[in-house]
Amino acid sequence: MGVAIITENFLPKLDGVTRTLARLLEHVQTNGDQALLLGPNSGMTEYAGAEIIGTAGLPFPFYPELKFNFFRPLFLHCLSEFQPDIVHIVDPVILGATGLAAARFLKMRKQMGQAGLVQPHKYSWYEAMECLMDGYREAIMNAQTLIAA
Repeated sequence: MGVAIITENFLPKLDGVTRTLARLLEHVQTNGDQALLLGPNSGMTEYAGAEIIGTAGLPFPFYPELKFNFFRPLFLHCLSEFQPDIVHIVDPVILGATGLAAARFLKMRKQMGQAGLVQPHKYSWYEAMECLMDGYREAIMNAQTLIAA
C-alpha cells in the first residue's frame, strides 16, 4: 500500500501533529508499506523509509514556527509517479488545499486530517480560505486588543 502525506508542518517542529505523523510513517514502514511526505523544507530527505520532498514557505506573521508553504510543480510529478493508494492531507491551509486540488486532478483517493485525526468530510478551497481568514481575523483582533490596552 502506498500512502502520500501532504502536511503543513513536520519535524523538526515538535507538536502533536508532527509526532502523530512521525508515528504514522514508522507504522507504515513497519508494515512494509511505502510512504511519501510532501511538506515544508526541513533539510530532511527521508524519515522511517519515507521520502520527504520539501518546499519553501513564508513565515506566518503571528506564529513564526509555521510557514505558508507553497505547492511545487515537483509535488504533482511526485504524486503522479508514486501513485499512492491514498493521499492523506493534514491540517490543510495553503499546501494542504493545493495538495487536495492536485489529488483531485490526478483522481486519487483522499482523506483529510485535522491535528492528525482523520475527518472524512469534503474540504473545498472556500473552506480552506475561510479557515485561514478566521485565523487572520482572530490574530488581528488580538493585536488590536493589545494596542488598545
